Formats: sequence, structure tokens, C-alpha cells
Amino acid sequence: MQYRNPSGPLDNFRAFLHRAGAPFTVSTIIVAGIFLFASFLSRAFYTFEGSFAFSPATAYTHIWSFFTYPLVQFPGAALTYLFSSAWLWFVGTSLERSWGTQRYAAFFLAMSALFAVSIMVGTWALRDPHGPVLWGLYPPLAGITVAWCSLMPEEAVCVWPITLRAKYIAIIVAMVVWFMAGPILGLFAELAPLCAYLYVRYGRDWGRISHQTQRDSRVIKIDFDKRGRERRTSLDGSPVRSPFDIAGRIRDMQERRRLEKLLRNSGIKDPDWIDEDHKFRS
Repeated sequence: MQYRNPSGPLDNFRAFLHRAGAPFTVSTIIVAGIFLFASFLSRAFYTFEGSFAFSPATAYTHIWSFFTYPLVQFPGAALTYLFSSAWLWFVGTSLERSWGTQRYAAFFLAMSALFAVSIMVGTWALRDPHGPVLWGLYPPLAGITVAWCSLMPEEAVCVWPITLRAKYIAIIVAMVVWFMAGPILGLFAELAPLCAYLYVRYGRDWGRISHQTQRDSRVIKIDFDKRGRERRTSLDGSPVRSPFDIAGRIRDMQERRRLEKLLRNSGIKDPDWIDEDHKFRS
């Protein structure tokens, strides 16, 4: 009697995606790799890829290209694909496990579309009838990287052969986006990383305490206020103020100065705390 495995190749592939805990990130890397491999096999595949790449000249007739251009890969950029895939695996899987697949996928698609829209608006402002063609993982990956770095700005990341803090990596990514797009068009291209930072910092609180179930990999929020609404707090538990709350920020600064002065006058000797500007020296 011959034993047959009841699970087919599709079932095994689904199990692999869920085992990694980041099915959307893994699927994106695999599909982009398929595009790259197909480009090596046949140059005729370029015509097929052209309909998925984003171009401001054909944006009205290829609406799907706002979301599909990250999947397009060309043979001459094989090393770029390998580096982008490795970095997407590093930051993308981390965010997807924390946020949940649906929310992370919506954020990834929003970054792709927002970057394409900013480039299209920039070409209109410069009166360029064609504009650059977008393809590759880097445009949405820039926004994802800025979001990841904004959540943990002091995290040390080893980028061989040096170690950088996450906040400096975000600055480098923003500078690369500006350099790749050009001096004028790059100003429009910075819209996507900027929105990623504002969304993570002020839009919603992704740093609150959460629990991730092992069954369906969904994130269950357990931090609520007295009325049962999700509480917006920062990573240290303090309320997140709007960037337009100037009066609240002034009160925070005054309270911080008051606490520093109180600590100075308490007589506590802490060798790790140094008052460099000597503002509160009596």
C-alpha cells in the first residue's frame, strides 16, 4: 500500500508563509524574484513588465501600476534586488509580526501608491511630459524603513562593517531617496518617507502593549482607556501630542525643567547624570 501525502504543493507553500510569520513580506520577495528570473529567461518579458512598472505618462491607463511596480525587476539590477530583499526581510517581517498582516499590507501598498503619486505630481510641477519610470522594491521600502526606525530610533543596527542607530539609518534612507530622484523631484519624493514618520509618530500608537496569537498571527490590542477605546500613548507610556499642540509641548518643556530642577536640589548624587549647560546650578 502506497502512502500519499494529503497536503499538496499549495498547502505546503501556505504553511511555509505562515511559519515565517510574515506571509505578505515573503510573498512580495518571492513574486519579485519570479519577475527577475523571468527577465533573465526572455527579453520578450520586458513588454509584460512594462505594463506593471509605473510611468506618469501611462498612469491613467495602468491604474494597477501604482501598486505593482515594486514587483518589477530587471536583470541588470540583480544585486539591488538581493540587497532590497534582505533588508525588506529584516524590517518588513518585524513590522508585519507586530502590526498584523492586513495592516502591514495596507501600509506597504499605501507607501507604494504615495511614492508614485508624489513623483507624478513632481513631473506635473516640472512640466515633464514623461517623468521617471518606477520599478523595484526600494520606493516603498524607504517608507517602511523610516517607519521601523521611528518606532525604535535608538536601536543599534549592524550594517557591516559599521553599527548605526536606527534614527541615523532613517536619515540616510531619506537622503538616498532625494539623491535618486534628483534635486527638485527629490523634494516631492520625500513625501512618502515623511508621511510614514508622521503616521507612526502621530497617526496611531503602534508602540502600545500587544499580544500576538499563534493561531492566526493577529495582533490583539490590550491597552484601552476607561471608556473602552484604544488609548494613544507613546513608547514610554506618555500621551502622544499632536504636532500642532504647541501649548501642550510648552507645558511639557516647563514640567521637564521643573523636574530637573527638583532633582538638582534634592541632593541626590547620580554620576550618570551630567548637567552640561549648568542651567540649574544654585
